Amino acid sequence: VVPWGDLDSLAMLQRQLDVDILVTGHTHQF
Repeated sequence: VVPWGDLDSLAMLQRQLDVDILVTGHTHQF
């Protein structure tokens, strides 16, 4: 069982990783 706090932190990390991928992807496209 994972505490909700940990799930929230993991979700935030996942969003940050997604944003980094989007940012690097867009910059590489240009």
